Amino acid sequence: MKLLIALDVLENGAASPGDVTRMIAASSDEIANRLWRTSIPGHWADRIGLTGLVPAENPKQWGDVRMTARDVVAVYRHVMKSRHARVIVPALEAATPSGEDGFDQTFGIPDAVGAHRSGVKQGWACCYDGRRVLDTTGVVDRRYVVVVLTEHHRSTGYAQAVPLVTELVAALTPLFA
Repeated sequence: MKLLIALDVLENGAASPGDVTRMIAASSDEIANRLWRTSIPGHWADRIGLTGLVPAENPKQWGDVRMTARDVVAVYRHVMKSRHARVIVPALEAATPSGEDGFDQTFGIPDAVGAHRSGVKQGWACCYDGRRVLDTTGVVDRRYVVVVLTEHHRSTGYAQAVPLVTELVAALTPLFA
């Protein structure tokens, strides 16, 4: 959702590039909360064609919006072609080792792609419906879109889930020619 928030506020001039960069690179929930508008999911679903997007039960909870992997790929493709790529892509590439909440953002794509250039927007949440979410999404070499969305039983700690996500991405790296 932070990518859709970024597209929306850049499109409408509602936030500075600095706020967008911090929201994406440092995964700032504080900025996302401030910039969130409940119309964002529907607007961008229609505009980009996100057919699997499911709005949050509580429209104020941007983090509870659900998207399919296909939808996330569509968002990245749109970002890469948009005039806002000049702000959003460098923000993805500037992802900090830890999010503002202290969560390690180096799992998945950053740990798995080696010398390839990557830009990421990581996702993590616990514990909805007894599940722990750990997602790694982004671009590699500004050419490949990688989306790995995982759910684990809440009894599976992040320390156990993180290497599994990185392993999944590592299996894809031979495709980055």
